[in-house]
Amino acid sequence: SVAVQDTTDLETKPTPKPLVDRSLRALLTRVRPNFEVVGIERLQRSVVDPGILDHDFGVEIPGSFLARSKRAEAVPVATIITAKLTPYANRFGANKQAALKKYGGDAATERAVQKGLEYLASIQNKDGTWGNHGRTQEKYGQVFVGKTGLCLLAFLGAGHTPTSATQYSDVSRRAVTALLGTQIRDTHFGRSSSYSHGITTYALAECYALTQDKNIRGPLENAVGWILENQNLGRDRRNRGGWGYFSPTLSPEDQFSRSSASAWQIMALESAKLSGLEVPDEAMNASREFLLNSYDRRYRYFLYTG
Repeated sequence: SVAVQDTTDLETKPTPKPLVDRSLRALLTRVRPNFEVVGIERLQRSVVDPGILDHDFGVEIPGSFLARSKRAEAVPVATIITAKLTPYANRFGANKQAALKKYGGDAATERAVQKGLEYLASIQNKDGTWGNHGRTQEKYGQVFVGKTGLCLLAFLGAGHTPTSATQYSDVSRRAVTALLGTQIRDTHFGRSSSYSHGITTYALAECYALTQDKNIRGPLENAVGWILENQNLGRDRRNRGGWGYFSPTLSPEDQFSRSSASAWQIMALESAKLSGLEVPDEAMNASREFLLNSYDRRYRYFLYTG
C-alpha cells in the first residue's frame, strides 16, 4: 500500500521569513566581508575575559583592556570600527593576538615595543615633529620631516592613531598635524629629498586607512600625485619605473633612479592604494619591473642604481 500525506496545511501556511541577523557585526561583515570585525568583539568581551592581551601595554592582564582602562570611556565606537575595517586589522584586538602567536610575538616583544614608544614619545618636539629643525643637508634637506614620518609609522603600527583614544593618540595627532603643515605648494612634504616625501606619504596613507580622516585625504592625494609625476618613465631600462632624488627645492645630483628611494615611493603608493585611493596599475607594474631589473642574481641583492 502507498501512504498519502495530507498537504492541505502545508499549502495554506505562509512560508516563514528567515531570521535576519541585525547585529552590528553582521552588518559590517556584509559591507566588508573580507575583513574580520574585531572591534565589535573587543567591545562585547570588555566585561569579563581574563588574559586578553592589552594592546596598549603588551602584557597579559586580568580582564580586558576596555574593562580596566580609564581611557575606555573616551573611545568612540565609530573610531574603533573604522580602524578595524582595514587591511591593518592585525594591529588590534583578537586579530593582533592571533598574529602575535602565529609570527612569534609574545608579552616580551610587546614590552619591548612599548619601551620603544615611550622613548620616542619622550623626545617628540613640542610641535609634533622629531629631529633638529636647524640641521639640514645639501643632499637630503630637512631630514626631520622623514624622521617624523618614521616615528609616526611606529605609533600607527602599535595601534595608536589620532582617534584611537589610546595612550599615544595625542603623539600621533600632533605628528600628523606637523607633517601636513610641511607640505609645499600642495605637492612635496618639506624642503627635503624624495626619501622624506615617500616616508611621509607612506605614514599619512596608513593613518588615512585607519581613520578615514577627511583632513588627510586631500594632502595625501596631492602627495601621491607628486610621486606619480616624478616616476622615471624614460626609455632607459635601468631607470624606467623608479625614482631618484626629486624635490621642488633641492637640485638632484643626477637623474638616475635609486632602489632605496624607489622603495619608499612604492610603499607610499601601495599604502595609498590600501587606504582607498586610486593608484594606476601602470605605475605599480613599472616600479615592479624596475626593482626586478635592479636585482643582481649572482650576488642576490638589489643594486643601488641600475
